[in-house]
Amino acid sequence: MRRTLAVAEMMSINPIKCRLEDNIVTVSKLMKKYNISSIVVCDENEVKGLITVDDIVQRVVANNENLETTKAKQVMTTDVVSVSPTKSVEEVIEVMNSNSISQLPVMQEKKLMGFVTMKDILRLEPALFDLFTKRLEDDEAERRRFIQKHTNVSSDDI
Repeated sequence: MRRTLAVAEMMSINPIKCRLEDNIVTVSKLMKKYNISSIVVCDENEVKGLITVDDIVQRVVANNENLETTKAKQVMTTDVVSVSPTKSVEEVIEVMNSNSISQLPVMQEKKLMGFVTMKDILRLEPALFDLFTKRLEDDEAERRRFIQKHTNVSSDDI
């Protein structure tokens, strides 16, 4: 039987961080510079939140907020879901699926150890791609059944 990787074996170490007071221009430039779609928001070395590209689009751009004056602390998600470095790949995928997220800080005793994304997992565990794809297909089928059952929308319009 094949050994399952632990998160510590696939996480990015030294994740890119920003400060609570950094403006969205600074946060966006860090994301661009490091080609990342999420960034950990810290106060000193304590994780306070997480900002994704979607957060910037939905909470700043779509609301016509000023990129120069809007601070990371105003945009970040504060109820950050994280995993420990000893979790298995399967456990991490379950956490991601149950929270509808594709990236997670890796923390041990409130200390940021690293960051893991679905891309990291699929790069090292390609066999899991089929499992992940199947889960997405099942979720989509369930969503369609629910909509058909509870609305008058035809299956062609879903």
